[in-house]
Amino acid sequence: MNRTDNTWTPYPNAMCIIGSQLIIALNIPCCVISCILNTTIFIVLSFKVNFADLPILSLTIADLLTSYISQPLLIAVHIIQIVNESESALSLKLQRVTFFLNCITCTASVFNMGFVVTTRFVQIKSPLRYQEITTKRRLLWGCTILWFIAISNSFVTWQTGISMYIYYLLMLSGLLLQLLLIGYINASIVLITRRIIRANGQSSPFSKKAVKTAVIMNIIFLITAFPFAIVGVIYFIKWPSVAWMYRSDYNCHSTQRNIYASAYFYSILLYHVNAACNPLIYALRDTRIKTALKKLLTRRVNAAT
Repeated sequence: MNRTDNTWTPYPNAMCIIGSQLIIALNIPCCVISCILNTTIFIVLSFKVNFADLPILSLTIADLLTSYISQPLLIAVHIIQIVNESESALSLKLQRVTFFLNCITCTASVFNMGFVVTTRFVQIKSPLRYQEITTKRRLLWGCTILWFIAISNSFVTWQTGISMYIYYLLMLSGLLLQLLLIGYINASIVLITRRIIRANGQSSPFSKKAVKTAVIMNIIFLITAFPFAIVGVIYFIKWPSVAWMYRSDYNCHSTQRNIYASAYFYSILLYHVNAACNPLIYALRDTRIKTALKKLLTRRVNAAT
């Protein structure tokens, strides 16, 4: 069989998914909710620009691209695969483009989450030196470098074979670092809160809220973001002979293939759920952003009346 760049696709056969219609039905409302929440946060940050909010703005942009571009394209890929038994070269190219864009937005979201958590940690640990440490120039450089890493790392997914394996290893490494970072910051916040309790006899509402936010971050991150990288790495380890996916290789007779296809697409769905959760965790739990949102909504209501 002649295997060329025009005949391979990074996605398993959607016909092998257990509950293929269900995954489309779950993706659509998830996409809509993510669009609404991330658009709201983007508008609020645009009207009230503060350089300290640049990490959150960068994360919001990554999630906006996911909800407006990557996720709708993936929904279209699901529908095309299910409706058409035979796929054209254009359909296969669409899948490659969708996968490439999804890799960029997912990677950018992962690293920007880490950036947001890091700045929050600096704010809690050194509140008096926070503005001195997190200058506008440093935050801009941080956002630029993270997006450069996300885009350059995702370029390997455009090629076939071992490059896909390299991408998932890099993605898994980034997720592991993110998990360790969130875990370390979570533990540090708890220690800082205990010191405040010992010094003042009681903890501040800000410290309690920071601990709750850190715990929620860990739980949501483990449930939504981690499966995506783990499933990808396991696939290439377990099936090294099919590091390339071709339409002619597609069949749903293998139980392992059915299980993998289902796990793979549901892990992507979970990652898109993460894009919908980020505004609730990182933005709307911020008192300043919540206040700015209330003022914006109040202004719109008064203007309408």
